Amino acid sequence: AAAAERAAEEARVANARAAQKKSEEKRGGPQEITPDNVKREMDGEQQVAPEQAAAATDPGQKLYDNALDLFRKNKFKEAYDGFSEYLSKYPKGTMRVNARFWMGDCLYNQSDYELAILEYQKIIVDFPYHAKASAALLKQGLAFKQLNDKDTARIVFEKIITEYPTSEQADAAKKYLQSL
Repeated sequence: AAAAERAAEEARVANARAAQKKSEEKRGGPQEITPDNVKREMDGEQQVAPEQAAAATDPGQKLYDNALDLFRKNKFKEAYDGFSEYLSKYPKGTMRVNARFWMGDCLYNQSDYELAILEYQKIIVDFPYHAKASAALLKQGLAFKQLNDKDTARIVFEKIITEYPTSEQADAAKKYLQSL
């Protein structure tokens, strides 16, 4: 678990540096890397458009919406395939993080907890400042709990409380900790 936490931290630092470099290129020079600067940069990238306006900016919105509709109908295998197709065709689409999250949920709802954990991890590592990051971490903890890996579930729930203390997921994590 310590190795996974170190790897996640290294990925966060690498992502922050990459975001900073991208930002520097846009602004024409180096800027100080701070959590607030990186968060602002990441938030700006993630919040390209509100969900309602996303259809106008994301050519894959219809594909995403169809997959989400399948998910809501509990057709998890078909929904997974739809989200996967969306990510394959539109890897920079505005709904890419949500699509990845729903892929994890499709797997979770099919009791494929190990693969769900891996899908959620992609969000946690690649988009730590996205609104779905804390939700992905919570679902990851629940998946570990389903696998009866209570020690790892405890670590994940504690991480949510530490890294996302004001989120709804932190409140949920506290409740889940009490049940372990």
